[in-house]
Amino acid sequence: YEEIDLKNLPDDYVAEYPLYIKNWLKKISQSLNKGIVFIIDYGFNQREYFHEQRSQGTLMCHFKHYAHDNPLIQVGIQDITTHVNFSYVAREASKLGLNITGFISQANFLINCGILNLLETINLEDRALYMKSVSEVQKLLSPSEMGDLFKVMTLEKNIDIDLLGLKQNNRITRL
Repeated sequence: YEEIDLKNLPDDYVAEYPLYIKNWLKKISQSLNKGIVFIIDYGFNQREYFHEQRSQGTLMCHFKHYAHDNPLIQVGIQDITTHVNFSYVAREASKLGLNITGFISQANFLINCGILNLLETINLEDRALYMKSVSEVQKLLSPSEMGDLFKVMTLEKNIDIDLLGLKQNNRITRL
């Protein structure tokens, strides 16, 4: 899994460090005898995570449809989030005996699972339901919304299953 020499980053580069990810993955690995773990979140592979356009990190705060980067205002009433460095997660999970079997955009995962086929099952005579459903699916699939921003990573232990959601456009080699 790709590892970038962080010494080459500018001195003023800011990035979040996931303090608890190793322990979290260790607990998963120890408690999972056989199965699949799905990690679905905002994030990037390491090369994209440390891109120069993110030189101030990925921390974002959300309050009533307003996004900003100051976690010290509206304390306790806003959501605070950062993006995941999926290459780092893959490296650490692999060290713990978890097999990384998938890394794919949410859009491709849902399309592979047949979300567009589900839309076709809605009665077109119920225009309100159909339009609402199309709008919701569009948000899930749109590259500028959740479609490319959210990624799906799959970790497996003692199981070998070809997951429908990973059948096309699996970007595991980009980790």
